[in-house]
Amino acid sequence: AEAARAHLRSLEPSFASPAEWEVAGRLHAEYEQRSAHYTAHVDGVEPEEDALLHEVERRLWREAYEAERLVLEEMRLTGGVSDVVYRHLQWDLDLSESRSE
Repeated sequence: AEAARAHLRSLEPSFASPAEWEVAGRLHAEYEQRSAHYTAHVDGVEPEEDALLHEVERRLWREAYEAERLVLEEMRLTGGVSDVVYRHLQWDLDLSESRSE
């Protein structure tokens, strides 16, 4: 996590758009959270609320992905999206879901 954050910082001089800064900021925050989480595990002092927050987050992500899948399937069946678009969106959803596990 620290190596990723250092590399992101090294890329900052080449950023040419606000989008790059925004995304880098989100990535920094995610890696900072991961680093704190890993450190707590190594030190054996992970707060109980941390475990609860992770479980709640996983549950809510699962529910959100399920809602997306249901609407996507409905759109496919009603002709709201073509099969090609459906497969592409389904792949994106599968990828996002696999990252959150």
